[in-house]
Order: sequence, then structure tokens, then C-alpha cells
Amino acid sequence: MSRSILYAVEVFIAKRFFKHHTVNYRSGQILAPGRASSVICPPKARSLRMEKKTYSVPAISCGHCVRAIVNELEDLPGVGQITGDADGKTVTVSFEAPATPDLIQSKLAEIGYPAAALS
Repeated sequence: MSRSILYAVEVFIAKRFFKHHTVNYRSGQILAPGRASSVICPPKARSLRMEKKTYSVPAISCGHCVRAIVNELEDLPGVGQITGDADGKTVTVSFEAPATPDLIQSKLAEIGYPAAALS
């Protein structure tokens, strides 16, 4: 199949199944419906060894805070999917080695968002 046909199929599927979501087709980011403060960052690479940890981040006040956290954490090696919720003041991170929970917490503290692990 040609690339344009594949792209058209991808757009159709995204519009059909994510019709209430905001989808950025270039970056693959999906914003939850009616919640501009929730950002879902797609995974960089899938691995069966990935751990998932949720952090409470009381300093989050808006979607911009979540976006700043996502931008910083996605640069860490080993970090996969990052989901932030400004209303719940939480960030959920999927990661594998060389990333560790301590490394993620120290990065959050370094950028001004000290966090406590929830799960």
C-alpha cells in the first residue's frame, strides 16, 4: 500500500475511535476528552520489562505544569509512557533500566516538582 493510503487509514481510525479526544497526528499525542489538563505521552518503545509507578506531585497546578514534567521526563533514558493529570496532581511513568524510581523522583525535584511515590 502507498503511504498516503496508510496515512488516510490511520487518520480514519484515529477520528473514529478517538472522536472525543484531541489528537495531534504528527506527534501522536492524545488529549483526554474535555480534560485539557490531562496529557498522554505515547510510549517511545515497548518492552515487557517496563515498570509503572505513579507519583503524587502537589506542585502541579495546570496543564502547563504537566506538559513541563512530560517534556523533562521523556528525555531520561529508559522512560517510556508518561501520563499526567493536573486535576489529580499525579504523574504515572512507565520505565525500564537505566531509569529508576529514585532517578525519576530526583529529576522531578530538580525541575521544581517534588514528588512522592504512590504505587
